[in-house]
Amino acid sequence: MYSGWTDAVVVTRSNRRSFAVYCRKYDDVSGTPGRRRWLTLDATQDLRTAQALHAALVEAENFLDIPLDWEFVKENVAELDWVTGAALAKETSWDVPTASLLAKLLSQGAAQARQNQNVIRLGGRAVFH
Repeated sequence: MYSGWTDAVVVTRSNRRSFAVYCRKYDDVSGTPGRRRWLTLDATQDLRTAQALHAALVEAENFLDIPLDWEFVKENVAELDWVTGAALAKETSWDVPTASLLAKLLSQGAAQARQNQNVIRLGGRAVFH
C-alpha cells in the first residue's frame, strides 16, 4: 500500500520569473509523534537561467539521493515557463518541449501567473507498506 512521499524535489517560479529548487522531507515534527509535515532541508533560490536551474536540480537529486525522471522535469518546467523549459532542453541536448507557443507564452505572463500553477513536485522517494 502506498503511504506517500518521504523526500521530494520541488520547483517554484515567482511572478518575476525567477525559480527556486527545494529539497524537502516529510517527517515527524520534533516532539510530536504522529504529526508530520514537509521540512525544507535545502533551498536554492533566485535562479534566472536554464543553466542555473539545471545545476540546482542536479544538486537536489544528489542531495536527496533520489533519481529524477528528466523527461518529466523537462515537461513540467515547460509548464511553469515554456521559454525556460526550451532553454533547459537546449542546455541539456533534449528535444524542445512541444506546446502551442503563443498559448503558453500568453498564459505565463508575469501579471497572470497564479501561485498554484507555479509549483511542481518533480520527483521523490515514495514509501510502500
